[in-house]
Amino acid sequence: MRKIYLLLLVALPLQLMAQPTIHNAENFSSNITLRYVNCNYVSPGPSGTNQTWDFSGSFTRIDTMTVQVYIPLGTPAIPTANIIKRYDDSTSDFYTSSSSASYLIGRIDSSAAGAGTQTRYNPGILSVKLPITYNLYDSASFTSNYMVQGQYAAGKGMSSVKADAYGTLKLPNGINYTNVMRVVQTYSEADSVLPPGPATGTISISSVSYKWYDDSHTEALLEIDSSHITSSSGGNFNFSNAMYLTSENTGVATVSNSNAAFTAMFNNDELKLYGNTANDKYDIAVYNIAGQRIFASDFTGGANLNTFNMARNLRPGMYIISLDDMYTGKQTIIKAIKQ
Repeated sequence: MRKIYLLLLVALPLQLMAQPTIHNAENFSSNITLRYVNCNYVSPGPSGTNQTWDFSGSFTRIDTMTVQVYIPLGTPAIPTANIIKRYDDSTSDFYTSSSSASYLIGRIDSSAAGAGTQTRYNPGILSVKLPITYNLYDSASFTSNYMVQGQYAAGKGMSSVKADAYGTLKLPNGINYTNVMRVVQTYSEADSVLPPGPATGTISISSVSYKWYDDSHTEALLEIDSSHITSSSGGNFNFSNAMYLTSENTGVATVSNSNAAFTAMFNNDELKLYGNTANDKYDIAVYNIAGQRIFASDFTGGANLNTFNMARNLRPGMYIISLDDMYTGKQTIIKAIKQ
């Protein structure tokens, strides 16, 4: 009996001090749909070992958010991206992700407010380094350039990640996670606005994100962000928020829009495409039954009806339409009959 007590006494400190290792953070291997609750900012709490972060009653709910994460089938607007996160406000984040690291390499905001803003980061903003162990630290420099409404800006910055704590995470609705690692991501960026365009000057951005991961989820369980933007024209902006994960459903994210999402029909030698296109850029190609491409074009979405003149007399029969979203790499295949 005394031996058993001694073994328990030896094992107890080891159990308390056990450090998790996170292998899968941000390394998506399949399509997935993520659902979050957006909340007001709260303090991220302490760093260190064996922490208990109790946010079960801390958050003030704002709204919910759905994010589709998928591996592009076609070639996305940023060709080197192998992971795309599509937010329900029509913003897309492009990543290069592997078993060793994840980098944000670009962003396209095709919402009405974003006006098609396109941002590129080279080689990327370091998002996470794998595997994550306690006190892991890494940093990387990057260059940036973006364009919005004919205005260009370019600059450079530095990003870093550090695993500063581990322990137990408590979220609303009685959801608790053990063996959680917290990663602090920081980045700073200084850009110069370039001609042509109506404005010139400099823009500075600094951001801090606290992210909690366990080894059973690919995405962060909780993220608390704050950022500060200043410009030489006098602008001074602060942003902060929190969001926590409520579900992570593998294989649910839509990779190809179903045939029911888009329909097509011929009216004489015009092709009419019906469907709720986002404000993205699209490539469209039409093939005859023999596989020969007889028409190709590109267009900007946003309308429920788009019409294309085939500029030729088409024979009756079946035709295949390939519709590629150039921003996200999504591909849709549609069949249409010419009478």
